[in-house]
Amino acid sequence: MFGELHYWVILGSDLKNLFELIDDRAFGLGTDLIAVVPLNDTEDRYELYDVYSISKERGIPMKVTLFGIWNNQEGLNITLLQTKFERRSNLERLIIKATYFKLIYRPDNMSLEDYFNDYENSVGDAITKFGFQLISHLADLYNFSTSLRSGAKRRVKLNHLSQEYPQTAKILKSRLFVTKVVLICTMGLAHERTYNEFGKLHMKMASEAMVYLEFFLKYYFPYEIPSFLKLPENEKLMNPDKGMQLVEEGGLAYHMHPVVCYPIIDKLFDNREICELMEVHVARPTRTAFGATMNSSFVEIARVGFTKINEVGLRHRQYLKWSHLKRPCRKDILSAASINIYEFSPYLLLLAVEIMMSTTLCLIEVILVNHGMCINIRNIVCTEHVSVSYRSFKPRDRRTNESRSFESFLQKPDWESQIFYQIYCLKLPESEQYRLPEVGMQLVQKGGYAYHTHPDVGYRLIHKYYTSNARFAS
Repeated sequence: MFGELHYWVILGSDLKNLFELIDDRAFGLGTDLIAVVPLNDTEDRYELYDVYSISKERGIPMKVTLFGIWNNQEGLNITLLQTKFERRSNLERLIIKATYFKLIYRPDNMSLEDYFNDYENSVGDAITKFGFQLISHLADLYNFSTSLRSGAKRRVKLNHLSQEYPQTAKILKSRLFVTKVVLICTMGLAHERTYNEFGKLHMKMASEAMVYLEFFLKYYFPYEIPSFLKLPENEKLMNPDKGMQLVEEGGLAYHMHPVVCYPIIDKLFDNREICELMEVHVARPTRTAFGATMNSSFVEIARVGFTKINEVGLRHRQYLKWSHLKRPCRKDILSAASINIYEFSPYLLLLAVEIMMSTTLCLIEVILVNHGMCINIRNIVCTEHVSVSYRSFKPRDRRTNESRSFESFLQKPDWESQIFYQIYCLKLPESEQYRLPEVGMQLVQKGGYAYHTHPDVGYRLIHKYYTSNARFAS
């Protein structure tokens, strides 16, 4: 009655008498109740109080906070400006009962708290450890605590719901846990996709020890449940390591949690066997987490808390830490096979033709570029009418070592030097090919003359005969 579906405003003479008339055992964190009491006898001023209770059964007193004041002249003046869940976020270290199941892989000499934080051995009960970390974040957010204790393993009963607690319950969907269950079998082809086709295979069946296993089989595989129930008890439930070894051999459908099976697959299966595995989801993969009593006062505030944990990235961080990624099937390395030269010969022929075409195009491009540059140089030489001479030597000395080195320099295998030598040098008379440096530099000073000499000789004559403007022009 005092849940989130109704908003209550109750008037009374004073708070004490008002609370005696109200049954506050139904009060909770989500209660929206405003108690109104007068401030004077004229009843023109009233005080409004926000009333809720954390847990009366645990001995925590009722929380009463001034909400605002109302009078005839000014109307309602609200003083409590915090949101509902913000002002009720402190649970004062309340101990909340939480149940964690499926801890069948915990060593006997390890405490629950150490096992929940043990990352090295996180294969078997990784999802339960993931849920514990989220509850710890929620406890830090709302300042409550949990009491960890473990019961005797012999008392655990699969597929059994105790009737000692309220029978009406609902699922708190908070997009936190991955509760997908798989059936894995070895097959050569993966065309058997549907449940009905899978049921026609008549394969052996076994399962990991999981809570409410028969519920999933009855709901999703109604035709296969008789064959599963007929199995002997020692063959119905099987250790995951042994089950996956039989799956590797073939002919067995093994039911287990993905977090448990993926590490075993990475350890036992090669790439070809991974590609031959068929994974069937018994239940649609969803992110659900907790079961809570219907109309529990903790449901709404927990939903807000899980939303905050999800928005800041804590849920994703813990999920990556405790989950195991599925190893992909690499189909690219499955087709690797030896071939002979006859099978590869068409590709070699195509490669040879492409090399020949590329070489031909490259040679044509080089010839066209060189021919174009030769034409440009020849045009420049023929149109500017520049006279050329060289450093002069006496006739008897014309064939000295220096002249020979100059001629060899012009005749070296450089196409620019060869063109220059053929157009200019060979066409000059013998008397004009060599001149003294002083005569040559004077002719250069007059213009229209190109004279070849050593830089040490040329610079000395330039400083002697040329003005500053002429030096700059040269």
